[in-house]
Amino acid sequence: VELTQIVTLEFFLDFTTRFVLAFGAVFELPLFIAFLVLANIVTPKQLLKFGRWATILSFILGAVVTPGPEVTSQIAVSGALIGLYFMSIPIAYLLKPRAKQEAEAPKT
Repeated sequence: VELTQIVTLEFFLDFTTRFVLAFGAVFELPLFIAFLVLANIVTPKQLLKFGRWATILSFILGAVVTPGPEVTSQIAVSGALIGLYFMSIPIAYLLKPRAKQEAEAPKT
């Protein structure tokens, strides 16, 4: 018995569309975190403490979002999620509201 896989145009377009949409959603993460920081919902220190959970959740999300059983696409999406999450923490430090610092500073 010889098994062959026939790759059709429908399969290829479905795979490509899902992969592009998954990466598109992943690359919105720093923008989403920036909005949360500007709205005072999260702080950069909270983001650092949540880093371990973010790593686990990114692999779970990568497994759900990626099409097909291959592990390489899951690692690619999860790696991008982890990298963008930890890259957004310094951005959160730059964007955090400075109301407390300005209130404590003496006015001259």
